[in-house]
Amino acid sequence: MAQPKLTEEEKIQLARESREFFLQGRQYANDRENQISDGIRTVELQVAAIIFALTGAFALGTEIVEGTFWIPILTSIGLVFLALSIVFGLINEWVRSRFWKGVANLKEEAFLEYDRVLLKEKTFENAREYVKGLIGGEKKRMQSPSWPVVLQTILLAIGGLSVLIAKILLPSGIT
Repeated sequence: MAQPKLTEEEKIQLARESREFFLQGRQYANDRENQISDGIRTVELQVAAIIFALTGAFALGTEIVEGTFWIPILTSIGLVFLALSIVFGLINEWVRSRFWKGVANLKEEAFLEYDRVLLKEKTFENAREYVKGLIGGEKKRMQSPSWPVVLQTILLAIGGLSVLIAKILLPSGIT
């Protein structure tokens, strides 16, 4: 279906509105990127505290009683899985941060393209086609991958269960 012919004034107005839309998208993506970056630092501190607490609770002062040699092994395996869970949690945050940075860059590029129309460096039609191609190419990657969070959750469950089982099976007389 053919699009109706726009007057020059309508093109300028549409370019202003499009420019504003992409500016708002860029600002939102920047805000999300900053929130995720803050989250990474918070998670790092919380995880480090938990690992040190678990290591101290299970490693210090524990004696190996005959027949219970597997308890420290189970605890160590649990701590390794917990550490790997932390690593994949950080990878997930990094992947999400890159995703939002890409969205922010896309919005900025579209904003600048419509800005060129207002500066009369480009025609409205050229800018619109450029942005259509830009957005069309980005549609393929408009979702961050979920594999890091899936691995993080699996490793956290295995690690947590291993530590919990070791603690439950730890003879009550040993501290």
